[in-house]
Parts: sequence; C-alpha cells; structure tokens
Amino acid sequence: ADTNLRKNLGLAQGADQYPTLSTCLTVDGHDDGEDFRETKQALDDVGVPANAIHLAYRAVAACLALAQIKFKPLQVGDAEGNEIIDASPLKLAAQLIGLHY
Repeated sequence: ADTNLRKNLGLAQGADQYPTLSTCLTVDGHDDGEDFRETKQALDDVGVPANAIHLAYRAVAACLALAQIKFKPLQVGDAEGNEIIDASPLKLAAQLIGLHY
C-alpha cells in the first residue's frame, strides 16, 4: 500500500513490525507491492466499489491492530485475569471499524 493509505489505516511500514506476520516468507523475485496493485486493479476491473475495497482494507488493518495488543496478568481477589498494557492498538482497531472508544 502507498504511504498515504498506510498512514490512514495506522499501518506500520513493513510486515516485520507485526509479530503475527514475522514467520511470513520472502520469496526472491516476488514483489508483494506489485501483487497488491494487481489485486486492487482486479477488484476495480470487476466493479467492486471503491468504498467496499476501503472497508476491506480497514477490516484487515483492524485485525492487524488487534494482534498488537499486549496483556499482563491481573489478580482480582481469587480470580485470575489479564489487563491490557497499552490500549492504543485497541483504540485504533475500534476507530477503523467505526466504533468510538
């Protein structure tokens, strides 16, 4: 995705910034950016409305944001639970799917 789209979706610069994607492979001679552009063009060619494409981008970006949430153990009385360490990924995900947090 281009810089403006990544910025609007709150995306990091590369897949290496997302632990859930850290096991993805890089294939010599394969250009993910070109694949993205071809997929976008194909969606345009078959008539998928631009707003629907953007909603799909927002949904994927929200999932990536949710995967960034880190927790720490929390003991409340005799119950065990977890507490979110940093709520910013949750806030971003909520914003991307149209919720107010």
